[in-house]
Formats: sequence, C-alpha cells, structure tokens
Amino acid sequence: MEQSPCVQPKDNISAAVTGDIEQCLNAFDRHLASERGCAAGTRVNYLREARSFLVFAFPDLRTNWEGLNADQVAGFVLRRAEDLSKLSQQGPVTAIRRLLRFLTFEGKIRAGLEGAVPPLRGSRHASIPRHLSPEQLDCVLALCPSDNALDKRNRAMLLLLAKLGLRAGEVFRLSLDNLDWTASAVLIQSSKTARERVLPMPEDVGSALAAYLTKGRPPSSERLVFLSHHRPYPPLRATAVLSGFVNSLLQQAGILAPCRGAHVLRHTLATGMVCQGATFKNVADILGHRCLTTTGIYAKLNLPALAQVALPWPGEAQ
Repeated sequence: MEQSPCVQPKDNISAAVTGDIEQCLNAFDRHLASERGCAAGTRVNYLREARSFLVFAFPDLRTNWEGLNADQVAGFVLRRAEDLSKLSQQGPVTAIRRLLRFLTFEGKIRAGLEGAVPPLRGSRHASIPRHLSPEQLDCVLALCPSDNALDKRNRAMLLLLAKLGLRAGEVFRLSLDNLDWTASAVLIQSSKTARERVLPMPEDVGSALAAYLTKGRPPSSERLVFLSHHRPYPPLRATAVLSGFVNSLLQQAGILAPCRGAHVLRHTLATGMVCQGATFKNVADILGHRCLTTTGIYAKLNLPALAQVALPWPGEAQ
C-alpha cells in the first residue's frame, strides 16, 4: 500500500502539528488519493500548503472550524503569494480551494468558504504558453544524432517529449510492457494525475525507440525502457537530466527559448495542435489533462477563432 505523504512530513512546521490537524491532513490525503486520483507528488504539494494554512488559521494547533473565516483564508493565500513568483502562485490557490471543498464535504465548515480564496493575477492563464516555433523545433531535432548507443537513447526520449508531449517523469516511467508494436500505440502512465492514456506511436518515434532497444540499450532484465549507460545500468530517475539535455540542444541551436527544460516541448506540441485547428478536448486527451480548464491556457493561441467572437470596435472601423 502506498504510504501517505502525511506519515513523515518534511517541513519544519510539521513537527509541531499533532491531534486534530494531523488527523484532518491524513483524511485530506486519503480523499486526494481515492476520490481525486491525485499522484503522490501532487498530494505532497497540496498537503504542504494545507498544513501551513491550518497552522496559520489555528496557531494554538486546536481546530475551531466554526471560527474559520474568509479573512483567514484570503490573508493566508495573499501572504503566500508574496513569497512566490507569478507562475507559482496558483499552487496555494488550488491547494487551499481543494482543502476547503473537502472540509465542506466533511461538514466541518460552511459551504462557500472556498470563494474567499482570492484570484491572483499570476494565474496560469495570464500569459501565452511559452513554446518553440516549428522552425526552432526542427532545428533542435536535427541537432540530436543517433550515431552511438547514448545518442540513440537521447533521441528516443527527445521525440517522446516533442511528438507525444510527454512529461519528463512519464518518459522515465515508460515500460517495455507499455509499447504495443502491433497497434503502434504507447500506454502512458501519468506521473501527475495517476491516470492512464493510450497514444498513437508516430513512425519517427517508433523508429527511434526500436533503434535504441535493439542497438543502444544495455543488456538488462529491467522493464523500464530508459537506462543509464553506466554499470550496473539502473533506470534513469532524475528528470533534471532530461531537462538539461533539452537545454543543451537549445543552446547549441542558439535559441533563446521563452522557457527552458523538457516542458517547453510539451507546450510546443499543444500549441501546434491548437493552431492547426485541434479541439481543446483533443489536446487534453493527448496531454492527459483531467480537466479542460487546464487546457484553456492554449485558448489565446487560436487567434482566428478569437477574432470571430471579438466585439466590434466602438465608433469607426479600426
């Protein structure tokens, strides 16, 4: 059975939290896992914010749910926002909303208190997704050879990022059992939502995987696809390695990307799909988003569609 992230909390605040608050956090964790299907990493982030909020709201560490009010909710989120970048501010907003909805469902607080969580300007929909142009992507792919065993591995991983929009963790979790060569499909086990999705395997991705598996992969009984090339050939674990590889290709290409790391290729795939007319449902299915609101960040990219719904300029034509 998977261990609850609450069992051995790592932040300093956790050491002082006992009794009602810790019981609440454990129940919240079970709810996130069983009802919401959240992966362990997501739950750890939500629980960290929830623990900080409950200690903020109940400094004596004794819960008083009837006394919990909107000022405490808004005050905590705004204080957390001051310590975070605009792109990170959505984290505590989402976590505290989830916690308050859970507490409402449990009958501990009145309904509607989650509405006190203030919307922050640094939300994920506040800017256009950061991506590469088609020409820049072609340049990056061209710089990744397949000459030796290590190159074959790196090229296969790069194409999974660029052509299937996988997260770095999903690439590393890919198993030999997830590859359906007969149907030309790949089963993806999400590192974030704990859900599975089946994606078609493009010809270039399949060719790169086959080249790595037959001519580049070290001999091993390990079922995970991508292995280190240093004995005893363990599976790759640190996703920062993959982001560093993408960054090195961007640097070689002389591309000053709007954002760096493996995730820029995921944004690039989704951006290309939207600009070519794909529906947000199609994009969400490929990326493995649980909710279409997550995919809504790409709405601003479909400029022709937005033009059809834009209000006319008042007065004379502009």
